[in-house]
Amino acid sequence: MLHLVFPLSPYHYPEKWPDNAQKSSQKIISLMTINPQITTQEIADELGVSRRAITKQITNLREQGIIRRVGPDKGGHWEVIIT
Repeated sequence: MLHLVFPLSPYHYPEKWPDNAQKSSQKIISLMTINPQITTQEIADELGVSRRAITKQITNLREQGIIRRVGPDKGGHWEVIIT
């Protein structure tokens, strides 16, 4: 079962994530759920890691069928698939 962690405000993310949200993949999914148009650079900035690290995580999430990209890189959005 997938557990999502959501910040209180839809577009204001806490500077320090709760202790129970330890995995970066869970944080990425949370950010995509809140803002489906979020960019990899915005995710990287929010989590304080490199864009390349986010790209690797997103690739893993896509391969696992957890997320998918709908539309083009510019103008598209992320879709979180919970099965």
